[in-house]
Amino acid sequence: MDSLDIKILDILQKNARTPNTEIAKELDRVPSAVLERIKRLEAQGIIKQYRALVDAKSINLGVVAFVMIQTHAANWSDSIGDFLSDIAHVEEVHEVLGEESYLLKLRVSDTDALSDILKHTIGTIKDIKVTKTILAVKQIKEHGDYPIISE
Repeated sequence: MDSLDIKILDILQKNARTPNTEIAKELDRVPSAVLERIKRLEAQGIIKQYRALVDAKSINLGVVAFVMIQTHAANWSDSIGDFLSDIAHVEEVHEVLGEESYLLKLRVSDTDALSDILKHTIGTIKDIKVTKTILAVKQIKEHGDYPIISE
């Protein structure tokens, strides 16, 4: 990956719908060369996908909670990770180091919905020992761009 690839990625991170012609103009390149580079970045798995970022509050998912999970097992479990990943309101699942084994980010409509997931979904997993939940009161930054540096 060279400096031109990095510039293309920076532009696409800000707006994935930026036309190749606009990227080419900004970088003083021809559109076909930019398109070729984008296709190569996709083929290499550097660009994984394109998504629409939906405003969570507008679809009644304005409550953000982080749940730390301690398990009975000494190590992580693929089955627990898969189960947690399949819960509809779970936005992120991370295996973490420390007392906890997992960190989840959930988006729900209200605290009743959060309570329901904690009790009736996460709480039914037999290997879970303890959960600790933190409610976010205000979102300051989310979905930031990655700082891309060349190797």
